[in-house]
Amino acid sequence: MNPNEPTPNSNPNTENTGVPPTPPAESAPEPPTPFAPESSTPVTPNIVSTPDETPTPITTAPLTPGGEPPKALVSDNPAPKSITLNNGAKKPKTGLILTIILIVIILIGGGYFAYNWWQNNQTSNDTKKSPNADTTTTSADLSQLSDALKAKLQGTSPSISKTSSAQVGPSYQATDADFYTNPSLGSDVLGVTYGGDASTANANLATITSVLGDENFTKTAGSIDTSSTDPTYSVELYSSKDVACSLSYDTSTVETPTDFAVALDLECSNVADYADNVSTIKPLATAYLDFLAKGTTETAGAPSIGTPTISDSKTADYKTAEATISSPLAATGGASGLFYQTPDGTWHFFKAAQSETNCSDYNTDDLKKAYLGNTCYDSVNTTESTVQL
Repeated sequence: MNPNEPTPNSNPNTENTGVPPTPPAESAPEPPTPFAPESSTPVTPNIVSTPDETPTPITTAPLTPGGEPPKALVSDNPAPKSITLNNGAKKPKTGLILTIILIVIILIGGGYFAYNWWQNNQTSNDTKKSPNADTTTTSADLSQLSDALKAKLQGTSPSISKTSSAQVGPSYQATDADFYTNPSLGSDVLGVTYGGDASTANANLATITSVLGDENFTKTAGSIDTSSTDPTYSVELYSSKDVACSLSYDTSTVETPTDFAVALDLECSNVADYADNVSTIKPLATAYLDFLAKGTTETAGAPSIGTPTISDSKTADYKTAEATISSPLAATGGASGLFYQTPDGTWHFFKAAQSETNCSDYNTDDLKKAYLGNTCYDSVNTTESTVQL
């Protein structure tokens, strides 16, 4: 018998009259309650787990006498998703810190460029606002200098060409050099040439010196004398931060005092075009100045050494070089300086020659090796020969 079903005559409010009792009114069914097992031994639940949810216990009730198999009792409320705890430890914030640093760097860099742009824009605007703003650079380039001269010269006009063996350009002494030199071959050179009467030459001379002063040039050497009626040649050297010039005044072609004529010449080159020559000539100039220091010849100031021609000797590891040596204030001429390099890389000055060298001058092993096979003059046999070991 099912203990939950009522037994006959068990209702205390019903008399035993032999008449069946009136069935009680039906009431709404109560929700099922979890079944509690009669045994005190706990029942191990079956666990059904899913990837995203905490396993939900399913409790199975034991069979009841004469009843149907019990259904699984499942909670209507699903279990919360699993949460992994790390005992209160905070996640590292390295990524966040790096992001903040990157943002700060970008902001600083952007601010720097924005400020520079603003400064440049302000300068440009200020220049545009002032119609009388001075746009002259602190040092004129060749084109600017040419334009400044063109409108003022009489009987001549400036032109820009290339330096060559015939037009070597002005002498210039670099700030870190103890010698003068010319610009490299093929460099731009501004030239002004006038040949004519003294009055026009003197007017052009005054114009040139005035323009050079306006363009921030400084006279560095020499002096021009226009007062003498004797044949003479004089030269002045000028330089600015970017350009070097030589200005010569020549009356040496005058035949008679009544046929007074002047050759006026201006040459200018960019300072930057001297750099290669200065670098190449430095060891040659050192050798030449060392040679002069050992002798008794007095020199007037730093020499001018032209663009050298360097050649490999027939003997391995030897080289020779030839360059014009003169005074930076000289009109023309000078001597041909002969140099040679030994296997240790040192340059030596041989001699300044204005004609073919005597074979007897090659009187050391290094000289003979350096100039092996070169033409020389055999003064003993009065014939041309070559250098031999």
